[in-house]
Amino acid sequence: MTIIQKKAIRTVLVTDWLKEYEAKWKTMSELREKSMWNG
Repeated sequence: MTIIQKKAIRTVLVTDWLKEYEAKWKTMSELREKSMWNG
């Protein structure tokens, strides 16, 4: 495997992780807002 290929794979992994993290963060903040409205 070349260095470029390794870098590309790492970039894909990081972007996937960031997307997942962002999605989790969004749901967390949405839940927090809902609980604030209810509470």
